[in-house]
Amino acid sequence: MQQAHEDLAYRSFPQTAELVTATICTKCGNLAVAGMCEDTVQGNVTRMEYYEQGTEPTEACICHVEVSYCEQSGQVAGPYCTLSGIEHKVYLVEGTDGTADAEAVIPEAEETCQMHQNWWNMLFPEGQEQGDFNEENSTEHPKPGNGRNDWWSNWF
Repeated sequence: MQQAHEDLAYRSFPQTAELVTATICTKCGNLAVAGMCEDTVQGNVTRMEYYEQGTEPTEACICHVEVSYCEQSGQVAGPYCTLSGIEHKVYLVEGTDGTADAEAVIPEAEETCQMHQNWWNMLFPEGQEQGDFNEENSTEHPKPGNGRNDWWSNWF
């Protein structure tokens, strides 16, 4: 139709009360989910469609799923990954082999982030361990404390 209308001026048609619009996910035909269907690994897969009133879709998209990845490890984000270092990707739940959809299907189960396995790694993602501070090798001014080399006394 784009080729057929290539040299013609745009003209809208009068919308009647019987027509309603809905933004749909073009992959499943259901209502697009904000923040997902327009931001998939395939790009924006939404489209506004016109429907006769009462025939528009009422169910939300069921073909997309969001996966969070830790930007530092590249693995599926775990509970201790820093929120500022998480990347979200939206994949198809399933696709047809031999099509572009096949490459947009959620990858098989991947390992959860091994870099951030506890609260310490969440606060200090550089791989520091508790007690890494060593006053003898430090070029910083010694921190006051109670004689222990724990993280609290090294921070204050």
